[in-house]
Amino acid sequence: METAIAEEPAAPVDAATLDDLRCAVGDALDIIVESYLSDAERLLAEIATALPAGDTVAIKDCAHQLKSSSASVGALTLSALMQELEALGAEGTVAGAPALLDQANADFKRVRAYFSAPA
Repeated sequence: METAIAEEPAAPVDAATLDDLRCAVGDALDIIVESYLSDAERLLAEIATALPAGDTVAIKDCAHQLKSSSASVGALTLSALMQELEALGAEGTVAGAPALLDQANADFKRVRAYFSAPA
């Protein structure tokens, strides 16, 4: 009899990527993270507004920005979700986008909690 093994979700932030950023920017890391969290929240809201309007250009542009900044701080799952949303926007479709945005919002909550936790 096979037993299903529950896969643990990936960490919300890749520690190696964050360490590389910390080495590059030093004490500015806190400011970068604070700015990232603020921008990410705004960009996710802009995507949510663009979806019902079918504004694929805004979806593509916002997803592109968030994809890059998420990768920079080590939020690799969120970056991958934004890459998928960016691709949909580039194709001029919103099919599947609401589910991706739901996943992105859930992952962003995990990322924000990670950065909000005491060091």
